[in-house]
Amino acid sequence: SGAGKSQTIEHLVIPIFSSRFPFATIANETHYTLAHNSNATNMTPVCYDEYKNSVLTPSSKRIIDNVLLATYAQTPIERGRADKSIANYQFTAPFILAGEMTIDSTSLNHRRIDVFFSRSKREGSEESFKRLIKQPLGSFGKALLDHTLQLGPSRLCQELDNQSSMVDPAIDDRFRD
Repeated sequence: SGAGKSQTIEHLVIPIFSSRFPFATIANETHYTLAHNSNATNMTPVCYDEYKNSVLTPSSKRIIDNVLLATYAQTPIERGRADKSIANYQFTAPFILAGEMTIDSTSLNHRRIDVFFSRSKREGSEESFKRLIKQPLGSFGKALLDHTLQLGPSRLCQELDNQSSMVDPAIDDRFRD
């Protein structure tokens, strides 16, 4: 408590990735919202806070464990719609789960990265953190992506146009623009 987990995600991770996802409490999320958000991207992390397995219901724990396993294994789920059609959700987004406790599931032990925060180790770094979060982190995220891809903006647009032209217009389940 008070070690800086939420502040780090809210003021560093989300701006760097220019995330449009809400930073929500995991206990308030349904299986559908977890699936919908995790299906929307394969780069921008979805971030959830306040994971406390001691206060979660067994059903909620099972849903969270299943979503984390599906994210790791890239296993899709199917959800029915009101019109009797079926929607497929692929768990492709990186998943950040902040909380006071670790996950109990042994099947997730080697499939996650734990980052521990400590209030005592944070002492004296508050001013540095405040200076850091005032930086243009969205620009940093874009520069990091450009560096990783090793493409300039014009080349990136050209590649996007090339890929878009290869998608058959008859395929209507993919965005073309």
